[in-house]
Amino acid sequence: MGKKEVGLKLTLNAKQAIGYLEDLTASLKAGTVCIQQGHEFVTLKPGKNIEIDVEAVQKSGKEKITFEMYWKRADEPATPVVDFKISSDEPVIEVAESAVK
Repeated sequence: MGKKEVGLKLTLNAKQAIGYLEDLTASLKAGTVCIQQGHEFVTLKPGKNIEIDVEAVQKSGKEKITFEMYWKRADEPATPVVDFKISSDEPVIEVAESAVK
């Protein structure tokens, strides 16, 4: 099978962006993600194990989150989850007593 690709770059308000992310989440839960622009579309069937790359950057008054997901059609064993989370709260970082002295 040849490469099939659909891509788009938009500026949206927060509510619209959240709507697309919620649609993506619902599609992942259903087991099929169809990305469509006009008459072109790509239908993906995520496996049980999905690899993700997440990067958050702040610089020069701009902020960015890059979120990539990929998988192989034949499922591979899941990687153990490390200390990672996405939330609206900043963490409370405790300073070790030896670092204060």
